[in-house]
Amino acid sequence: MTPKHALRQTLGAFATGVAIASAYDADGQPVGLTVNAFSSLSLEPPLILWCLRKHSGAAPIFQQAGHFAIQVLSRRQLEQCRLFAGPGQDERKRAQFDQRRADAPLIGQAAAWLVCRNARQHEEGDHLIFIGEVLETRHHPERPPLIFWQGDFHQTHPLAILETTE
Repeated sequence: MTPKHALRQTLGAFATGVAIASAYDADGQPVGLTVNAFSSLSLEPPLILWCLRKHSGAAPIFQQAGHFAIQVLSRRQLEQCRLFAGPGQDERKRAQFDQRRADAPLIGQAAAWLVCRNARQHEEGDHLIFIGEVLETRHHPERPPLIFWQGDFHQTHPLAILETTE
């Protein structure tokens, strides 16, 4: 096993949610892509971060966008996850956006979404780190999130807490 493969396997032990980052391009067309490197950064001020490969064709769009949205996918959105993870199919991807908030496109039925001002960007390794100032959010607790773990997709289930007698 190569060191890169070993690292990938090790990092895969950390379950993560799956999200779509979206913005408008210079022509006003919605652009989106699937990301799993997304995290809360600060509550005061409200900041999040997400990462994108430097060599992604969408990198210049997100670098220039004044706003972007992060949509946390629900477990029923595996099709959208795969659609936005793959190259091409721009018309089909654009058709998925049915809402607009603060100059950022949104897809429907997400478990949660955040609209952010594109506050800062940092280049690190082979990725760009985008920091967004959170302007607006919505959470739908009735829509459990889609989870990515050990290289595959999963659903969440409540833990059964067992009482033990000693």
